[in-house]
Amino acid sequence: MTFTVENLDKVLKDIDAYTKNLETKLDTFLERLSTLGAFRARIDFSKAMYAGDNDVEINVEKTATGYKVVATGQAVVFIEFGTGVINPEHPQSSEFGFSHGSYGQGKGANEKGWVYVGEQGNAGQPIRDGVYRTYGNPPARAMYNASEDMTKSVSKIAREVFG
Repeated sequence: MTFTVENLDKVLKDIDAYTKNLETKLDTFLERLSTLGAFRARIDFSKAMYAGDNDVEINVEKTATGYKVVATGQAVVFIEFGTGVINPEHPQSSEFGFSHGSYGQGKGANEKGWVYVGEQGNAGQPIRDGVYRTYGNPPARAMYNASEDMTKSVSKIAREVFG
């Protein structure tokens, strides 16, 4: 870009317009990545095996630096990381302090399962009204998978947004 004293105002306006356009595209890029992640997380949480009330909700929230995918509900950790030692371990369980089989006051370490009072969900085995047996549930890896999908889609979405 060349400029002279005479066209300095135009150059500054062009730079300002370019910067605003870039900021808008960056916001669009981050929102699309987060929306993709939220979509994947919703699917994986909704189809997860869980002996209890699957109360997980997924939202995309705007932050000062972009967007974040947020999972809320009392069942999030149990569904994401799984419970019961007979199920496979989540790839990040130790990273987040959830050692395999330690959930539910250590009941998850019992290979013969455990009994609980509450909701049957889609994995509880009825014993009597309101009482169920479970061996835990496999990790849904919903947020983990969402993160993987987002990582794999960075280049594709960037090309679409930034052209």
